[in-house]
Amino acid sequence: TLNWGRQMRVWSAAASTGEEPYSIAMTLADAFANHPSKDWRIEGTDISSQVLRTASDAVYKKERVQDIEHPRLKRYFQKGNGSKEGLLRVRSEIRNKIQFHKLNLLQPSYPFKESFHIIFNRNVMIYFDRETQEELIAKMTPLLVPGGYLIIGHAETLSGLNHPLKMIRPSIYQK
Repeated sequence: TLNWGRQMRVWSAAASTGEEPYSIAMTLADAFANHPSKDWRIEGTDISSQVLRTASDAVYKKERVQDIEHPRLKRYFQKGNGSKEGLLRVRSEIRNKIQFHKLNLLQPSYPFKESFHIIFNRNVMIYFDRETQEELIAKMTPLLVPGGYLIIGHAETLSGLNHPLKMIRPSIYQK
């Protein structure tokens, strides 16, 4: 089991317009609803300022959230009225758990001061050659706490790369 003390820290490395970090946040809010002493935070990063603005605003067209089950929609979103009809905004108690930052994953180092329990780096490495993939994993691995997890996309693998992580199942690796 992963010992995470008082606060779980999660990094969504390619947050884009925010769907992934907000989905993670809703899952954590549900999982720890009966454990008020447990806190969690999510860092969401992306290279694009434009998508990060959308993520920070946390406002989505109804069609974008149609696959979310009704009780969760009701619990975690506010419906827009009047000129905002057809829009939904993630409630502040979820928005406040996530910080969004511009970050180029290829920069020499990352600005984080604390380690993460889980890093989501999904559907990013498919855009890079093997050498760059290895560099990314080498920079991310030290940011994981011992026993922490790296989650990559289903179409991605660390197979053939030099890394210290143990595959738990396809796309899930543990430090």
